[in-house]
Amino acid sequence: MDLPPDAREEAVAGLDHLVELLRRTEAAESQQVTVKVNGGSGTNNTAIGVGINNGHVGNVYSQPASSRTEKAAELVGHVRDFTALLGPDHRNVLIGRANHANAVGESGNPSEAARLYGDVVDHWSRLSSPADPEVLMIRYQHAKWVGEAGRAGESVRLYDDLIPQLAEAHGTNGRYVLQARRWQAILVAEAGDAERAVRLYNELIAHQTDLFGEDDVDTLEARCYLAQCVGAAGDAARAAQMHDALCSDLRRVLGPEHASLVVAERWYHFWHTYQEGTPLGWRVFHPLSFYSPSWRE
Repeated sequence: MDLPPDAREEAVAGLDHLVELLRRTEAAESQQVTVKVNGGSGTNNTAIGVGINNGHVGNVYSQPASSRTEKAAELVGHVRDFTALLGPDHRNVLIGRANHANAVGESGNPSEAARLYGDVVDHWSRLSSPADPEVLMIRYQHAKWVGEAGRAGESVRLYDDLIPQLAEAHGTNGRYVLQARRWQAILVAEAGDAERAVRLYNELIAHQTDLFGEDDVDTLEARCYLAQCVGAAGDAARAAQMHDALCSDLRRVLGPEHASLVVAERWYHFWHTYQEGTPLGWRVFHPLSFYSPSWRE
């Protein structure tokens, strides 16, 4: 199948995800696996589906925003059907519930996503240790959506508890550990401790630079968040300077048309024209989020 580059990357990610899930799934002779990959890009993207017939393993998909609500509704049906078939405690049912929670968040309701993830964490933790690898990943998503819902202090507490256990399970260089540290730091700033957030981000950027180099996309993105924390800590001029320097590096590394450059330019202008005492809204602490609650814009 001739796929566009973006669709091909997502297809590979979906297949890799399937392989990992099957590695952890109980084997059964009757088990049949189906993988469906559809091409398309932009607003014409169709689903990249991954399915398994003995339970809802999950779906990796790329869809336009208008279809995400439909995806959430579809997952409700999957969860209901497989709960009846496998029972509420089966791992694939719990994974299906987590996928539904994520779809709810991506369709624009982060508060409900946080609630649904919390229910899955509570349920799975009663069946297994909170440090179980599967539970850790559900807790990781739960903390993220609590933060997206604007409950910064609660999310920080979740990350403070989660990150040491993630590091023990995945190593300090693990992708999810680094991502959790990034989200933790910006939420610390939103919760009112911007100085601690600056310290956390400086530590994270030094770590990522050692691992990946100065031009790594994740390192560049972390610099955007650090600049936001510096501004929130009271130094708007320094935040503007940091975004200006970041814009130069983004143009050099990613090119003048890259979406991240638009984001950095926007925040340069924000801090360059910032008037002391102006309240900082939700968006300042979620500068790259696509799931902003409308009441916090």
